[in-house]
Amino acid sequence: MEFSTDDKSLRLPDTLDAETRYVWSVLAVGSHGKSSQSSAWQFETGAGYNNPPHAPYLTYPVNGSSTIPLDVVLAWTCTDPDGDGLTYDIWLGLQGGTLELVREGHDGTEYQSDSLDYNTWYDWQVVANDAVSKSAPSDIKTFWTRGENVAPDLAQIVYPPDNAVEIPLDVVLQWSCSDPDGDALVYDVTFGGNKIAENIPDTFLSVQGLDYGTEYTWYVDVTDNKGGYSSSNYSAFTTIVDPGDHHGVFAELVLHSTLSWNGESIHRSDYVSARFDSLYAPDGPINALRPEAVSVDIQGGPLEWLESWSAYYYSNIYIGNFLGLGGDYTFTITGGDGVPSLVTDPIIFPECGPYFTSPESGAYVTLEGLELVWSHYDTYPDCDRPVTIRIQDMGPIVWT
Repeated sequence: MEFSTDDKSLRLPDTLDAETRYVWSVLAVGSHGKSSQSSAWQFETGAGYNNPPHAPYLTYPVNGSSTIPLDVVLAWTCTDPDGDGLTYDIWLGLQGGTLELVREGHDGTEYQSDSLDYNTWYDWQVVANDAVSKSAPSDIKTFWTRGENVAPDLAQIVYPPDNAVEIPLDVVLQWSCSDPDGDALVYDVTFGGNKIAENIPDTFLSVQGLDYGTEYTWYVDVTDNKGGYSSSNYSAFTTIVDPGDHHGVFAELVLHSTLSWNGESIHRSDYVSARFDSLYAPDGPINALRPEAVSVDIQGGPLEWLESWSAYYYSNIYIGNFLGLGGDYTFTITGGDGVPSLVTDPIIFPECGPYFTSPESGAYVTLEGLELVWSHYDTYPDCDRPVTIRIQDMGPIVWT
């Protein structure tokens, strides 16, 4: 490499190789063309020029964040253009005040604070340092800590619902609960005046061997992992009665009339459902009645029971449209072995019920401009029930 200068010094370019030995000399040239060469000199370059780290980028909390927990973990990212190892100085202070050094020479890009206060705005900054004392500060960011711990929400009783009746002697108590802060929760259950469970994490508890025909009260206390506390409302339920003491009705018949549509097709459904005493009800809400327990006849012809629906104690006989207006029909429900019988129950169908005459069942109609026409049969002198039409979007029309 050759360089020319009129000065007595020369700054070399930054293109020299690191850790390399160079030999140099000076050739002086006069104005009349005469020259003189100096002795040769040597020098060796070092490891190279060190660049400072890039400025750290603060990732959490995001600038301006609120409701930050007191045990927040501050986080950031940072790199060094030379690949040098980095340590960090962490500065923290009240918003708008002087930042204080809370951790020096920290190794890693996360730091958990242990000295914050509730409901306070803070500024924070991170300074990156490389191995040869070059440094770079981050921008200053701000966050706000949340208030003191909020107590859990009240536990909500799920099952049995308040004032429920005919509850089995073995029952699983169920409830639900949440915490505004997202804290972990444990529960104490008080049943019949006695605490029967403490510090359980589940939202259910099995209780067995209850007494027949007895009302029980219970409630749930909730505690979060920061000491917050709340309690549910009291709830009560009554267990099933003793079969030996039972003198209730075996079953009763209920009349229903419904007009509905599927697309543009109108359908009228008249049916009878039987409501059974809990002692003779199906085993579960989706089980058919026990075939040995009951049979039903209408006008001497047997009908099939549909599966139970909507509750434990219902099963429907769909009679359909062959029932005559104001006709006098006799339903007989007969029990099986060990099941009492209901005496023959004569009813008139429909009982004080309107009967749709237009549109006919199966007719094709549009919702726009739909006109409903019905006849109202006052079978009994004191029948004064109003006709109510409830219309929902593409849902059923029902009269009561």
